[in-house]
Amino acid sequence: MARERHEGGERWFFLDPAARDGAPRLLPDDERHALKVLRLEPGSRVVALDGRGTAYDLELADVRRGEALWRLQGELATEPEPGAPGSGLPWLEVAVAPPKGARADELVERLVQLGVASVVLLGAERTQGFAREQVGERLERWGRLAREQCKQCRRLWLPELSGPADLALHLRSHPASAQFWLDPRATTPLAALLTERSAGTRSAPLRLWIGPEGGWSPAEEELFRSAGVPAAALVPHVLRVETAAEASAAIALHAAWRRG
Repeated sequence: MARERHEGGERWFFLDPAARDGAPRLLPDDERHALKVLRLEPGSRVVALDGRGTAYDLELADVRRGEALWRLQGELATEPEPGAPGSGLPWLEVAVAPPKGARADELVERLVQLGVASVVLLGAERTQGFAREQVGERLERWGRLAREQCKQCRRLWLPELSGPADLALHLRSHPASAQFWLDPRATTPLAALLTERSAGTRSAPLRLWIGPEGGWSPAEEELFRSAGVPAAALVPHVLRVETAAEASAAIALHAAWRRG
């Protein structure tokens, strides 16, 4: 079934992948919101996402002892994963050395809105606070933020979030259809480097490498050069991490966007 246009005002939630016995359930936070905040009553209909390309029509059948019982009414829409035949967008991976605090949260939200398929948290040499922060907690928080953005944007594929990743190991062990590292000193704009060959899939993504606040170290730059990864520029001056990540993702996705 092709993806359909959904009207504003629909209530969107995520299915709980841990639900058993074939009975659909919403994620605990979503179910609490549906019952305690929205005060949905039996007969209410919601859109439930599995995060893997399908939106379902669920009806609230009953509420027993504070637990919702849902009835599956059918599929509303499906779409192939990014990079697969029929998808409008490539599998774009953004490997980024994140800034601290709320700036990193906003970075993830914007990348999800744009349609990035994978965000890899990098532990670059000059990443501030990386070793001091709880990476697992950050990923858990980012997962919640990603789900909220998917619901707001009507996006059917939940992006993959992973890390921490070592630059040298990731570069060596994860092939890409095309990849570029951002450097304001580069002579070629990112848009000029993107071609039809740049379209990525899950197994061979289109990858963008975004460095930390202090920039890539000389050793990291040499890793890219040795691997034959071209440097690309957005503008001829230094950008904040989140600006560079969002702008480069927008350029790459727009260049590969296929309508219809």
